[in-house]
Amino acid sequence: GEVYHALVASVAVWVGSDAIVAAHLILAPVTSLTIGCAYYVFARILGGREWFTAFIVALALLLLSADVYNGYGGFSFMRSQQGKALLFSGMVPLIYSFAVLHWVTQKRFFLVLLFASLAASSGISANGLFIAPFALFVVGCALFAAGPTDFRRLILIGLMGAWPVLAALTVVVTTGVYPSEFDFFQSVSENLKRVFGLTRGMPLFALALAAWLLFEGWVRRFALACAGLFLLILANPIIDPLLADAVTGNLNWRLLHTFPAPLFAGLAMAALWARVAPLIPLARPIWLAGAAS
Repeated sequence: GEVYHALVASVAVWVGSDAIVAAHLILAPVTSLTIGCAYYVFARILGGREWFTAFIVALALLLLSADVYNGYGGFSFMRSQQGKALLFSGMVPLIYSFAVLHWVTQKRFFLVLLFASLAASSGISANGLFIAPFALFVVGCALFAAGPTDFRRLILIGLMGAWPVLAALTVVVTTGVYPSEFDFFQSVSENLKRVFGLTRGMPLFALALAAWLLFEGWVRRFALACAGLFLLILANPIIDPLLADAVTGNLNWRLLHTFPAPLFAGLAMAALWARVAPLIPLARPIWLAGAAS
């Protein structure tokens, strides 16, 4: 089960307050800070010289999408008192970041951080039992596709996800209970509307998927692989019913959060700004200041 609620109760006892006070006034700010740090780490790793612009834009997109209840913004600062907000907007970007850092540097320290993020995800929310492994699967396959083709690194990264997978299998085998709620089945298009909305969310969705067009080199291959895996697996009408029946309990829309769209869109807009700003006299000083940071 989830240990996040136990953490809320423990903090409430420790400070001598009600659980609702601990959740909203103590742990919610911690969650918000964690989300901000997770976005910073992701942007810092993949943003290059434009990391600061990417970081600010990604946070702005996260806030602007808060009007969609089940969207990226809905599961971030707006509901920072819930474990799902920390899982979707905090732990998923960290899983991506630590996997990328290990792939690039081959330092075991980042493997430890990756394992810790995956293990924590399964306790923060019951959804972490399938969200964390799927996020790891997407980023692992994307890294392998981006290169270098190294099976050893891929296996090591995959093994870090053993804990939530084993925990989920244990729950299903011993109790027969899904690691989440159960809902009516919805199509891929309905799930996309549920997460991205009908208006401003669709440009965010399109920009995140097309972000690779604005990148170069390894980052382009990685972003293209992430977008391709999103379309091939998470937004595939053929696979969708299978995942709904065997994994999510018809809550496939939550799997869409394993693709950090605001971050990829922020990186894309930062890359576009880097190309356009030098051509605009008034914007050039701002761009130079951001690049220097």
